[in-house]
Amino acid sequence: TKSPIIVPQSGAFTFPEDEILSSSAISYRNKNNIRCRTDLQGDKAGNEVVLGQALNPFAYGVKGDLVLDGQFAWQSERVNATDLLASNDHKTRFDGSYAYFYPYYKLGSDGIWYKTDELGHPNYVNHSDVNELEKWRKLGEVTRYDEYGKAIESQDQIKVHSSVLYGFNRELALLPVAQAVNARQQEIAFDGFEDYGYYSNNPLNNQETHFDFADALIDNVIQINETVRHSGLASLEINPGTTATVTKQIALGCLDPVEPTQGTEFKADSCLCVIPFEPTSGDYIISAWVKVGDDRTVTQYGNARIDVVIGNQTITVSPSGPILDGWQRMEGEFNIPPSASGGILVSLRNTSNSDQVYFDDLRIHPFLAGMTTTVYDPKTLLPLATHDGYNFTTFFNYDENLNQVRVRVETIEGIKTISETEFGGQKSFNNANQ
Repeated sequence: TKSPIIVPQSGAFTFPEDEILSSSAISYRNKNNIRCRTDLQGDKAGNEVVLGQALNPFAYGVKGDLVLDGQFAWQSERVNATDLLASNDHKTRFDGSYAYFYPYYKLGSDGIWYKTDELGHPNYVNHSDVNELEKWRKLGEVTRYDEYGKAIESQDQIKVHSSVLYGFNRELALLPVAQAVNARQQEIAFDGFEDYGYYSNNPLNNQETHFDFADALIDNVIQINETVRHSGLASLEINPGTTATVTKQIALGCLDPVEPTQGTEFKADSCLCVIPFEPTSGDYIISAWVKVGDDRTVTQYGNARIDVVIGNQTITVSPSGPILDGWQRMEGEFNIPPSASGGILVSLRNTSNSDQVYFDDLRIHPFLAGMTTTVYDPKTLLPLATHDGYNFTTFFNYDENLNQVRVRVETIEGIKTISETEFGGQKSFNNANQ
């Protein structure tokens, strides 16, 4: 903008609105998210509240903890300064300024600062009006945070959602284990069976989590096996004739946080809760890797399956494709109709009479979403493997100095090494003759 920008003045500050070359804005809001639980669930973590409980929102960081809401950029036509001048001077210093501009934040007639989409703003604009082109365009926004203030869901300017799942410690959720594009956080699930006991005083309790098989582990129906695994350091072992089940609700409530009406008692309602896996209606993909027994001569596993139950509909997923290093991939599609209500059951079944079945790297995401997942070394927190959009794995190996020395990729033709590097340094020896 032309100098000087700010002119000494008395009274309210007025931001210049002419000859602006570039402008952007950031908005903030209350976090409006908290970890919730029901009275029927088990041990209560220190960062949880009971659903429906009256609470002090400032003590739990629901209010008073400002977080990034959205980023905005001004959009309007630009002018050529030479067209506006009687003389023929080029005036290139001021060419390209906005033809029309007003600040994102502006003082209203009542002396209060308002955003451009608030009624008190002198240049109020309804951001939902797609025909209003000369206005502040939202480039993106964070739609959900977890109870610790980490962004777990966002959407871009064309309303495409991106989401992140955090794992390693069921209470603190320290590391990102899954990322998805074109999916809400409540629409994706991942369990690599790596972190059930990671630095937790009570690793297995009835505390509500995003998606895991802790309830089946508590009942001693299944166990974590740390010697047989597809990627990472562990897998889920299921005994013959046994089933491990996760039950979650189908989304019926708020998809975005909604702050309670002012002047009423502040309670932890479902619109404020950090939502676990609660899929909305639509098509979904479920995939996993499975190993049955120790027989290396078989070419097809027949005693393992995944059942997805929605109402009176059951979708069964069986292993298919080649067996790679003892593991066979499972992938299936299921649909949640708009009229669906109640719960969704995901069951891992071992139909064998004698063989153990091992499941690993279980994922669920919308059909049109792209999802990648990661498993880590629990001691170094270095990534041991990543899984691409088709749940095929890239493995990483490290030396004793934690330098990455090998990268291997899983394909339908087997696991292939794509890069290998060795490091060394000059070594000195004492001369025994000196």
